[in-house]
Amino acid sequence: MFSSSAKETGPLPGLNIEQEVVARSLFQCFAQSPLSKACVILGKSGTGKTRLLLEFVSRYSTENCDKKVLLACPTGKLVVDLSTRVASCGLFPVCDVDTCHRAFGLELDGGTFVVRARDLKVYGLVIIDELSMISSDAAQRILALSKRFSFEVVFGGDFRQLPPPNVPLSQRICRSAPFWSCCYPFTLQTQVRIQDVVHQNFADIIRVRPPSFDELVSFVSPLALEPFFNLKFTPTSDALHAAVVAYPAHVWLCATNEGVSKVNKIRSALFVDDALSKVRSVEVFCIVDGFSERIELIRDMPVLVLENINIDDFVVNGVVYHVVFVRQLTLVLRNDVGEIRLLSAILAEDGSAFFPVRLAFAQTVHKSQGGTLENVVLWIDTFCSRLLEGLAYVAFTRARRCSSIKVFGCLRTAHFVPTLVYSGVLCSSLSVSVSSLL
Repeated sequence: MFSSSAKETGPLPGLNIEQEVVARSLFQCFAQSPLSKACVILGKSGTGKTRLLLEFVSRYSTENCDKKVLLACPTGKLVVDLSTRVASCGLFPVCDVDTCHRAFGLELDGGTFVVRARDLKVYGLVIIDELSMISSDAAQRILALSKRFSFEVVFGGDFRQLPPPNVPLSQRICRSAPFWSCCYPFTLQTQVRIQDVVHQNFADIIRVRPPSFDELVSFVSPLALEPFFNLKFTPTSDALHAAVVAYPAHVWLCATNEGVSKVNKIRSALFVDDALSKVRSVEVFCIVDGFSERIELIRDMPVLVLENINIDDFVVNGVVYHVVFVRQLTLVLRNDVGEIRLLSAILAEDGSAFFPVRLAFAQTVHKSQGGTLENVVLWIDTFCSRLLEGLAYVAFTRARRCSSIKVFGCLRTAHFVPTLVYSGVLCSSLSVSVSSLL
């Protein structure tokens, strides 16, 4: 778990009115003894749910000095992102951050779940962020542990975002009637990330339904790299190359790993042209989607880690680092603030070695969930409904404004597949809108 002293401290900015109402409502719920249900902070992407949870941790710790707080996330990447924010707020002395699997023992061992009971006794409050990315079975086990070890539980997330991969519909948290019957939901409405009205309105539409053709043309046409009606589902290699060259500083978000590989290949060739005369390059084997491939790594080239190698050292699945150099079977990396991380090669059964990374000029939309990006090119390069559920909504809400988004390739109303949600979540009797409390 992460519990080291913070490197930077600073005051938390104030909450808006909605967030303040929810924070006070949470304390009112906790005043019940014992609390019979968990609390859930719901809201559209970009409504400040994580910001509210951090402020609540600060206030809770002030009033409960003898209790620690655990912040748990579904993925290692989210743990890294949240740990950075926790450190900047000076909350590490009273707060630990970990993955849900490690914190609650949600790892199968001989067909049973292993529970880290010793660690859970010290916590008075447990917060689980990005609720949509855990299964209903995992959520129910967390609730059971809260009864066993007497800690309060707060979930936060947007159930319209991407569900966990390879989890059947019946196990998705957004479809679990038993889970929602155990919760007090609060819904945030005010957008704090997206900074222009047109973008907000389009995000609100695609969150719950596919846009009409007119709505799609109206929003996407100004963002398209080609005239909207000329866009083709399978762009030519020349068109893709021209687009990548035209926007070298943008992060490309693709629906499939195949699209990511195509963009990475073009961008890495441009990087070689820029940097080859300055630094030494080295070819290494990396593994992508179960297949190893040879790529050329150059100093300062971005790479995406594909496995949870060392959670305590932030070398986890989904985190982007920059190459420093390769020494034998060790890849030396640095993060954005210059801290060095070491990644050892993995030995395969046939004796070969590879690094669990891929180039990071592009990434899948799934990898981007939970983050904010400054400049994005979206390429939804599939019509597979199984892959598209919630994908366009997440993709279009990663940036703060329309001017930061470009769209490449064909984009049609069929690409917008809202996440299926348990109907009870949408009932006014279940979901308590904060606006009604103002």
